[in-house]
Amino acid sequence: MASVLIWIATGAVARNPLAPAVGRTNPLGAAARDDVAARVDNARFHAEETRRSEELFFSHAARGAGTPPARENARAAPHAWDVFSFSGRADDGLDGAPYAPFGTADLARASREPLFSAEECAAVIAEAEADPAWRGAQPLASYASNAPSFRPVRELPHAHRWFNDRLRDTIFPAVHAAFAADELSPELLRCSAASVLRYRATAGQTHLGVHRDGPGVAVTIALNAENEYDGGGTLIEALEPSAQPGHRHGVLRRPAGHVIMHPATVRHGGAPITRGRRYIFVAWLFSAPAVPHGHISTQRAARFLAAALRIAPASSSAHRQELLGAAADGYAEALRMGAAELSESAHVGLAHALLELGRPENVPRAEAALREALRLAPRSESASALLARARAAACSGVALDPV
Repeated sequence: MASVLIWIATGAVARNPLAPAVGRTNPLGAAARDDVAARVDNARFHAEETRRSEELFFSHAARGAGTPPARENARAAPHAWDVFSFSGRADDGLDGAPYAPFGTADLARASREPLFSAEECAAVIAEAEADPAWRGAQPLASYASNAPSFRPVRELPHAHRWFNDRLRDTIFPAVHAAFAADELSPELLRCSAASVLRYRATAGQTHLGVHRDGPGVAVTIALNAENEYDGGGTLIEALEPSAQPGHRHGVLRRPAGHVIMHPATVRHGGAPITRGRRYIFVAWLFSAPAVPHGHISTQRAARFLAAALRIAPASSSAHRQELLGAAADGYAEALRMGAAELSESAHVGLAHALLELGRPENVPRAEAALREALRLAPRSESASALLARARAAACSGVALDPV
């Protein structure tokens, strides 16, 4: 999520983290918090999300599950993975080097053989298609303007049960085996959200723009045969210039039943399809003990910004200005909480809020934030566009016209 407006995960367990805190109140009933209060609130929110995850999805802690049966253990991981490494290149920004708990060889993994049968995959598609209640992307997520429709797995009873079984006997063990990090052991892993995605060329639902999600592991299961669509695949931006085998211009495309996994904060997207339908199953996993303070604070600030952008700039609304001020304060908090260690989003959001406020004195601070965002994500289109806007405002020497 570098957008932080999560368009799929909100269909599962996400909830508004605008929790009350002690301090100056703002229009949404939350408060400008000091850093100690922010960490307390973030830890509480993370604990609530962990409990919510344990209610929806399998976890060893919630179910008191023991060792899976031997016949299922045999399916826990494929014989081999295609391994894709971080480049070490400064041109890749944050994605040029690993961050804990990942190592240099952990940019992405793709299974060399299926973890799931064709029959399992077909059953998931059939259940999802039996009901027309597919959902669309949130309109404010700019990277999702041509995104696939989706069905949260919690709305699909058979797929939900199947997925919980496979978390236990296949997915959690496979993640741990592939990345070999203690923080990603099956006992600590939780699932924050899971959805079936459907790309349709004829409906214009062709691709998902490059973005980052929250800390953890993104798991993508290909559900239908490659001959049913043209194009498509998981795009890993930092792989595009890489000479490593197993991808085409940064796109990982695999047959039905195969799995692609990568750190969820790596910039990634869904490559465009030009024909047919592509179905995938996507799950987002996280390590329960790790509280992602920077990410939670960034999400909180993003909700203030989103609320402000729903109000027409021409209205000269004091409420809009208050929301923008709360967003700017929130993104500054996120940066103090370490958000820039995993994403450029807080820098981009801070600059966006400052520019929307329309005050010339904010322009230098916005420019500085955007230059740092482009250092962290050199190919960020949103940061580049906002920087051009900020420079135009600086040259004009007059108050900005919010757009």
